[in-house]
Amino acid sequence: MPAAVPAVILIKDGKTEAWTNTDGKTIQATLAEVAADKVVFVINGSRVDYELAKLSDASKKRVAELKAASTPK
Repeated sequence: MPAAVPAVILIKDGKTEAWTNTDGKTIQATLAEVAADKVVFVINGSRVDYELAKLSDASKKRVAELKAASTPK
């Protein structure tokens, strides 16, 4: 039986990237964690919770890529 996926995935080796929301606003931040309905960004050393639904489709795709790369196998 495969191991259960944790409720929160900690992103390994996160780097500062551009993230865009559904309004077209872009920020520079490091993705630190992914949960079912939110992400945690680090911006200038501060942790910021953000709703996953508010990210653009391209940013959601990038979140999914980083989550998959950081999910325990």
